Amino acid sequence: MSRVYADTSFWVAYIMPDEKERHEMVSLYVDNCKRNNDLFLVSMLALQEIIVAIRKKYALIPNANATERIKTADSMSSRKDPQQENMRRYMESVRAKSMSKYQKLIYEWTNDTAHFTFEQPHDFTVFELCEKGFKLLQDETIGSIQAVFPSLDRKTRKPKTCYTCYGEITSPFLVYKAFGAADVTHLLIAMSCKCERLVTLDKGFRELIPWSAPRLQIDVLEPSAMSAQ
Repeated sequence: MSRVYADTSFWVAYIMPDEKERHEMVSLYVDNCKRNNDLFLVSMLALQEIIVAIRKKYALIPNANATERIKTADSMSSRKDPQQENMRRYMESVRAKSMSKYQKLIYEWTNDTAHFTFEQPHDFTVFELCEKGFKLLQDETIGSIQAVFPSLDRKTRKPKTCYTCYGEITSPFLVYKAFGAADVTHLLIAMSCKCERLVTLDKGFRELIPWSAPRLQIDVLEPSAMSAQ
């Protein structure tokens, strides 16, 4: 039996079947852990991040390209009363759907205490996490500069879009790539709570492996790897 810490990306994929491959991969991982009598530890950080992540997913307009999303957003943010009413109703719908999914996940966790448990107040202090996280983030080997070039999405064969504005990427640009404070906090919580494994879908966690080994094993799940098992 192992103590397993799952980050936000894992739990969002678990309860959101819109990305079928990721959802099935994570569900299979949970089933395997249950068969092995592993214990998942749920943190307060993950609890907060999950509801926000679900809302962001439901807020996206499905099956719409970048231009349609921008037009809809402009229309709904207009100061005209009818458009404001549309915005209010849409937000209510997003909140209701999100809370329904969130409550379903909480229900599963609280009704299966043999496989799920929660972070406890005595496990660590916020000061301890901040102090350790600050030291780790000061490491000079962290991060890299990468060039991003216009390319086609493998599935849709359409130009890739910016995850922030949804506009098509038409020219190369540079980005700073590194794990952030939230990733480090997930890692430190897992270690403070004496977990043996941390599971995630975020490839950025691979950079944290040197700081976690051998005390904590980091499993970065990928659909191709899971389907081969």
